[in-house]
Amino acid sequence: MRLKKEEFGLDRRDVEIVVNNLQRKPFICGNNEIIVSGGYVIIKREEYEELKKNAYEWRRKK
Repeated sequence: MRLKKEEFGLDRRDVEIVVNNLQRKPFICGNNEIIVSGGYVIIKREEYEELKKNAYEWRRKK
């Protein structure tokens, strides 16, 4: 499954913001995710793949 650009709208600037926020601001660590200031969530690859698979299946059922 390929994501359209509008569905995956992160660019280099977004990554710089996340890295900056991780270095300078508080963040919350969960079992499988890190919630970063600014509304970003970092998840494990396995979790991402599971979410992507579920989203694909959900779209097919519509």
